[in-house]
Amino acid sequence: MLSAGDIDTIKAFYPLWIPNVPIPNQKSKAAPALAALGNALHMVHLGDSSNDLWHSIFDSAIASWSPNITIPGQKSKASPALTADGSVLHMVHLGDSSNDIWHSIFDPAAGTWTDDVKIPGQKSKAAPALAFFQGRVHMVHLGDSSNDIWHSSFDGTKWSENTPVLHQKSKAPPALAVFDGHLHMVHLGASSNGIWHSTYDGGSWTENVPVRNQKSKVSPALAVLQSRLHMVHLGDDSNQLWHSIYDGRWRPNVEIEGQLSKAAVALAGLGSQLHVVHLGDESNTIWHSQHMQ
Repeated sequence: MLSAGDIDTIKAFYPLWIPNVPIPNQKSKAAPALAALGNALHMVHLGDSSNDLWHSIFDSAIASWSPNITIPGQKSKASPALTADGSVLHMVHLGDSSNDIWHSIFDPAAGTWTDDVKIPGQKSKAAPALAFFQGRVHMVHLGDSSNDIWHSSFDGTKWSENTPVLHQKSKAPPALAVFDGHLHMVHLGASSNGIWHSTYDGGSWTENVPVRNQKSKVSPALAVLQSRLHMVHLGDDSNQLWHSIYDGRWRPNVEIEGQLSKAAVALAGLGSQLHVVHLGDESNTIWHSQHMQ
């Protein structure tokens, strides 16, 4: 058992999270998605009671969220996924009433989304995950009716065929982030709340290994900030948010004091700050907080 001194040492290793605040007039019935591009954070989420997709932007210069606006003609029955390739945003999402996976792109210079396009031959029973790695957009997702994890990538023109990540299964959507020259994935167990971690070097995936003493009842979230990989997740059987750091090994997770969510969170690094957005403990209100160095 950790001593009080050990706990204080662990907490000192972590950034201090500021109290979370509600994002005015923004609600979602499912977990939001978050990505940084330039000096802004972009968030996409479902409606409060609909499958419509909404988009808003956090301007770091004035620390303020824009009003959210609907993405024309795009709906999803589950949370979307978002990543940036350095110039544009990529979003993937399920169909309005199907397990088909759809892809669209946002150009911040034009301020417009492309029409979404169905990715041929790829379906998922839960939300996918995205990350930009080695010049391609990478996606991992569950099977159409199984807990198998599948992987494909987009080269700017077309999506590759998806292939199974061998011997890796999850009962909930996985999460992706790029750290230290590798693509990192964390996911729940096939039938447990244990969190597992594996990496991809551009050619193959490592065997997944459990993150010791860390469990979550819903999907974890990943993001990179200042040479560290950060993970935020719910408790094993609670809505409490927990935060852990990987810098070659996973550090013990610590509670983010006073922050709870009824669904998975979204995480992104922007500048020198780590940002988290999440639903309320018992409401569809979207909350936002960040850490102080």
